[in-house]
Amino acid sequence: MFPILAFLFIAVPIVDIWLLFSVGGQIGPLLTAFLCISTGIGGAALARWQGFQTLARIQTDLSQGQMPGQVLGEGALILVAAAVLMTPGFITDALGLSLLIPPLRRLWLKLLTHYFRGRVQVHTSQFGGGFGAASGEQFGPTQVHGHQFDDSPFGPPSSGPKYVRNEAMDRDDRATVPNDGTDDQRS
Repeated sequence: MFPILAFLFIAVPIVDIWLLFSVGGQIGPLLTAFLCISTGIGGAALARWQGFQTLARIQTDLSQGQMPGQVLGEGALILVAAAVLMTPGFITDALGLSLLIPPLRRLWLKLLTHYFRGRVQVHTSQFGGGFGAASGEQFGPTQVHGHQFDDSPFGPPSSGPKYVRNEAMDRDDRATVPNDGTDDQRS
């Protein structure tokens, strides 16, 4: 992964700057600057428009009770496209525009999903499990002040409300608070 990132952050900007100077020598610096600025502005507007459409699709999926997995991935790629289009250069503009064309964006998403699927490990943790549960360690029943709870990640079973007394609940603080006569006295 490091060689790929090194290539992206070192080689691509160098080639992009070289290409800017080469095109600038052919068509002139003013037209080259105009092309860079116009692709940045046009791409940002297109990314904003598609971002709002994607947000509406996410809200629709969530309101229908569906998980918007692919739509969230497309939204992330639109965000990347907007950032890439803001950097000057023809290579980055071509990459950004390819991320804004829906069929190409889906292809990029499919390629990235395939690439990361075998490289990402998901660890889960139980409620109250701490660091050990992430490594697969299992925990037994929990005991709090003599009350035993099962292994459920959400605490005690839902057979009704359960209360755990603590020391503050056992003290009678009412006897130590002076009564100034403003309390409600009911008959």
